[in-house]
Amino acid sequence: MDTIATLTEEHTMLRTHITAVREAAERGSDEDLRKALSDAAGMFGSALDGHIAVEDNDLFPQIADYADRSIVEPFVEDHREIEKVRDAVYRQVPEVTPALRSQCLTLCSLIQDHNDREEQMLFPMARNMLG
Repeated sequence: MDTIATLTEEHTMLRTHITAVREAAERGSDEDLRKALSDAAGMFGSALDGHIAVEDNDLFPQIADYADRSIVEPFVEDHREIEKVRDAVYRQVPEVTPALRSQCLTLCSLIQDHNDREEQMLFPMARNMLG
């Protein structure tokens, strides 16, 4: 199994939900945002937790063994921030407030920026190092 290919595929699935939540938070009704968050709950919940676990417990330690721990530390820190914001978002639902909308946008940006950095920098480096 190609771990990096699987992780990249999961990023693609996340992107669909990121777009839907972002659009609902920016322009949608309260019901639109509730629905987008409900639809994303599986991907933003257990699927994201599993994705993060593979990276934190498998891929990142392998990269650190070949390079330096400092390369992966920012990505691990991202994971903790993503989990913190995600949990705050889902604690507030079903009540939709301006604060929730703002946190949804923060969550979407955190996940998307993190995934983009992984795909542009970390994953290519990992492929070169790990073969």
